[in-house]
Order: sequence, then C-alpha cells, then structure tokens
Amino acid sequence: MGFIRLFPLEEIHPTDPARFGYGDPARARAIERFAAPEWVVQVSEIRRFEDCPLYLVSEEDPNVLVDGIRMELRAGTWLVVANDAPEASDRFETQIELAMQGRVATLPFSQYLTERERALRRAGVREVTGTRVDSEEP
Repeated sequence: MGFIRLFPLEEIHPTDPARFGYGDPARARAIERFAAPEWVVQVSEIRRFEDCPLYLVSEEDPNVLVDGIRMELRAGTWLVVANDAPEASDRFETQIELAMQGRVATLPFSQYLTERERALRRAGVREVTGTRVDSEEP
C-alpha cells in the first residue's frame, strides 16, 4: 500500500463520530499554508472517509464553503482536509487511487486558502491561524 500526503485543518467544533456518513458540515479556521500541519498517511491506516461541506472561517469572511473530506484513521484520529483543487487529477478520489497503487500521492493544500494567502500578501498583510502578525496586539 502507498501513502497519501495531507494538510489537515483543525475542526472548530468536531463532529460526533456517531454522525459519520451523514455528510455533516465541518468548520475550520482559514490558515496560511506554512501554518498547516503535513501528514503522510499510509492508505491502509484510513478506516473510513466521507465527503463533507467545509466552511473556512476568517474575520473577513466567516462562511467560505469548499468541498471537504472527513476521515477516521485506524488509531481513532479524525482529520478534515479541503478537497477544492480545480483539476480532477488533484482531488482526493484520484489521489487515493494513486496511493492504493503503491505510490506516494499528495492531496494539495486548499486552493481557496492558497489564493487567499496570495491576496493577503499582495495587500501587505501576513496572517497566521487567524491572527495578524503585523498588528500591535500582544
């Protein structure tokens, strides 16, 4: 079995595991790419997964909706990842198939969050996990 590289986002209010399969929405903070953890998961460690709506929350836009995947690992850990790549070849379904063929596949970091980060940098703003670094707050 292969591996899949993921950039999970932390759910603000984790969903009850008993609700798995209902496609309940997930909410996660809008973060920059370098602030996102990187996981490399062996495909056989994924117990189950489902599509779910994923709301990315930030001060300027608290309800950005993108496609998401919620998964449970065999160790009992729950992960939520964005699945909003514009190309079908970069989306979860294709990448998990590649990983099942014994390859190391990568589910890219959220397209929306990548574009948001570029726009903030062009505006001269740097943000980490919802907190502006250029502010004078302690």
